[in-house]
Amino acid sequence: MCTRIEDSNICYPLTSDQRRKKGCRGIGLAIVNHFNEFPEFMREGAAKDLETLSQLFASLNLEFRPHTELTKEQIVELLKRTARDPTLSSDSMIAIAISSHGCEEGLLGINIGE
Repeated sequence: MCTRIEDSNICYPLTSDQRRKKGCRGIGLAIVNHFNEFPEFMREGAAKDLETLSQLFASLNLEFRPHTELTKEQIVELLKRTARDPTLSSDSMIAIAISSHGCEEGLLGINIGE
């Protein structure tokens, strides 16, 4: 079973070798924004999205890496950092799911009021 150690929003990922030893095929990156600071934009189903993504990635035998309440800039940086991560090159699968609000200009982060 693929696992990860989580401390709040900080995830301590497994190395590629550790993932293989646990039988993982790769990683499942989940980005979910609730928008708690903006009641008019709050996403009531966000917690369920995170739970469902955890189950989905586990069924695909992926190490689950959750991230919540990110700004658009933090989301972009996380995606860039993940794309450059050399430890992922030997994994057979990387899945990315983003659950947030969008607009004509693209993805909205939790800095919606700025």
